[in-house]
Amino acid sequence: MQKINVNDEICHPFIQQLWQKSLLPEFVGIIMGDGRLISINQNNYFIDHEIRHELKIGEESTIDNLLELTDDTISITPYGQGESIAGTDALASCGEGEMGNEGFVAVTNTHGLLWAAFFANSNPFYQVNIVGDCVAAVNSYEATWYFPIDSPWNITITYAR
Repeated sequence: MQKINVNDEICHPFIQQLWQKSLLPEFVGIIMGDGRLISINQNNYFIDHEIRHELKIGEESTIDNLLELTDDTISITPYGQGESIAGTDALASCGEGEMGNEGFVAVTNTHGLLWAAFFANSNPFYQVNIVGDCVAAVNSYEATWYFPIDSPWNITITYAR
């Protein structure tokens, strides 16, 4: 999978139009501004009454292939002002989808959306920080999800408890 340069101008018109309207394609995984999609399979389970998330990278596709099947979208609500990524014109942000169990994390630059990670069962992400070369996003379960800025599909998660 091709890494992302946060200074690039990568703009698929449909994805950028959705982003400007606070919408994302109805797709669980990584949505890249250039039109590539990487599905992420998510399984939630409990250990000692605490939720855990198991993520597996799925298939790579494109927004054009998805649009042949559906043009459904999800309304998103960002939280806060986001976090600047040092040395770039990029910004990390996060928020929630239409349902209480959905969350997203995104990186944008002055050209538009670079990537967004959307999950149907993550719960909302309410805080982002830049930690090294990762966007660290905290969800309402108090789990911190680490998304490498140039390869957000390589997610790791740590838990408060």
